[in-house]
Amino acid sequence: MYRVSPFTYFFSGVLSVGLANSHISCAPEEWLRFSPPSPLNCSTYLASYIETSSGYLTPDSMGSTTECIFCSGDDTNHFLKSVSANYDDRWRNFGIFWSYILFNIAAAVLLFWLTRVPKQKQVQNVKSDKVVTEEKAKTAE
Repeated sequence: MYRVSPFTYFFSGVLSVGLANSHISCAPEEWLRFSPPSPLNCSTYLASYIETSSGYLTPDSMGSTTECIFCSGDDTNHFLKSVSANYDDRWRNFGIFWSYILFNIAAAVLLFWLTRVPKQKQVQNVKSDKVVTEEKAKTAE
């Protein structure tokens, strides 16, 4: 149902345009502090993790062997990828969202026309029923 909802495309477009291509700076309470294993320093210990995920070390803790100070986010594009909002899909999402709107308007008008607009045959049947009723009234007299 995630892909069927028009709000998926609306919020993906809004998030990607509003948040994409920005740098993340952690506040002091958001820093992760931990010690690396004894033979390694912080930059060698976290190199593969930073390469595959996102984040950065403070300049003071890069060569440290006692305490690593790490921010888990580096840019907003990594976060947007985790919630399936890609900046390159912004116009596609905009078009899909408007397609939902136009389809719903067309479907509502068509459904109204099919159910509420009288058809030509129905009008003729009403006239012929009226004639038959008048003829029955004359024969009953």
